[in-house]
This record gives sequence, structure tokens and C-alpha cells, in this order.
Amino acid sequence: MQHGEHVANLSATGTRPAWITSIDWNDTGEYLLSGSLDGKVRVWDVARGVCVATHSETESALWCVRWLPKSEKALAPGMGKGEMFVAAGANRSLTFYREATGS
Repeated sequence: MQHGEHVANLSATGTRPAWITSIDWNDTGEYLLSGSLDGKVRVWDVARGVCVATHSETESALWCVRWLPKSEKALAPGMGKGEMFVAAGANRSLTFYREATGS
């Protein structure tokens, strides 16, 4: 049995680590979302190996984060268009974000 080669670690500096419960790639593979038990959603620039944004509107655990399909039209009133993602967790709600990743 052959094994893969370890090539990198991503970790936010200056923060107390929390268990990561969910990850998802954006459609280009440039950015990775992570959701964790501390209620934070992080956006990672994979090529640079750094966290480029942290969203923390809740202190409740997040169970799932997902990029939404890119759309040229608004997905719902007030949501606008562009690169967006959603987080779901212990606060029993879905939280939608529009990310400023330069895409």
C-alpha cells in the first residue's frame, strides 16, 4: 500500500485552535472554507497558505460550510451576486456570506 506525500499545513496564527468540523473548496480551487466548533468561518488562500478572512457572527459550533454556485443574478432578495457561501450550525440557522476574495 502506498501513501500520499504530506505537502502543507494551514493554520491561523495568533489564535487558539478549535476543532474543524467542515471544509469546502470554491469552484476554482483557489480558496478553501473551514468551519469550526468556535463558530468561526475562515477563508484560506491555498496558494499562499494563509487565512485571508475570518467570519464569526456566532459562538455556536458550526457543523457545515459550503460555497454556493456562482451566479450572475441575485440568489434571493438582498443577497446580490458574486461568490457566496453558507454556514450551518448549533445556532439552528443558515448564515449567508458574500466573500470579497477578488473573484
